[in-house]
Amino acid sequence: MSPYLEACRYGRHLFAVSLVSSIALSSPALAHDTGHDAHAALHFSHPIVVESPSPDTKVRLDYGFEGSDALDSHMARFEGEYAFAPWISLEVDLPWRRIKEAGGPARSHLDSGEVALKLVGFADPESGLLLGGGLEIGLPTGSARKAIGSSREIEIEPFLDIGLKRGRFELVGFLRFGIPTNKPAEERDAEKLELGYSGSALYHASPRVELLVEFEGSRIVSGEEQENSFLVAPGIKYR
Repeated sequence: MSPYLEACRYGRHLFAVSLVSSIALSSPALAHDTGHDAHAALHFSHPIVVESPSPDTKVRLDYGFEGSDALDSHMARFEGEYAFAPWISLEVDLPWRRIKEAGGPARSHLDSGEVALKLVGFADPESGLLLGGGLEIGLPTGSARKAIGSSREIEIEPFLDIGLKRGRFELVGFLRFGIPTNKPAEERDAEKLELGYSGSALYHASPRVELLVEFEGSRIVSGEEQENSFLVAPGIKYR
């Protein structure tokens, strides 16, 4: 589950800052490819919470703070993505979390990481439409002892995405299906299959300023507990 949705589910206040270094223009992998011209010509700006549907070459650092009366949590997340070609990229996501509960000691550890393969199946620069998808794998890089992420579970998450550009507007949508695997035998009966969805509406107010509204939600479609979460967040980007 997204850390932003997790904060929403437990009623915590959330503050997030992102620093992105995009090196797409200097990457030889993004040079003009005669076999995939349409893919090379259509690129989407990266929102804050939601992913971009177009393959990128970038390094990104997120910082998030979640606060409530019972718990404070700080998260620093490194995200690196490399586009081998305008239609395919590989992304690695490694979050580090520090948690301080009221009346207890602070604990910190690497949270569950992610590796994702992003693909573009169709892109038309004239209409501004992009259709794609891919596969994301959740890695057991967390700590069960510290209750941060998972040190065992591997989540398989196929996804579909869509992007549409109209003038200064960019609309993005994702649909995901999470399948947990490698749980301990005593927890397998409680496995939850999760349907996730997210989207973003971004407006280029100027060459350096972008205004956006993002949403993210999830629904447990299989398992003993039926849980729903939904988050809407306005934002502003300066580059």
